[in-house]
Amino acid sequence: MAYREVTMVEIKEVLLLWMSGAKKKRIAAQLSLDVKTVRRYIAAGESTGLAVGAVELTEEQVGAVVLALQPSVERAHGDGWQTCESERAEIKRLLEQEVRLSKVR
Repeated sequence: MAYREVTMVEIKEVLLLWMSGAKKKRIAAQLSLDVKTVRRYIAAGESTGLAVGAVELTEEQVGAVVLALQPSVERAHGDGWQTCESERAEIKRLLEQEVRLSKVR
């Protein structure tokens, strides 16, 4: 199953329709989105302070929703990264001498 990237315009449309009182299934059908996606965007909007019946949607509010939708998972670098970090000076010296990266490895 492939995932399609939803644009900021679509997020804004979901929020505008929801704020005007449209139902989630109707929004999903109108914008050709999955109901779960619409539900997730609305939940992010509610977590940033948006509500049904709000008069205006600013760019700052949309930006806050986009930030709320981004995953906050940071993973640590692996062992290979640590090895490269410990050899950083030598790698830099060899690359400055125009040694191919495959040879540096």
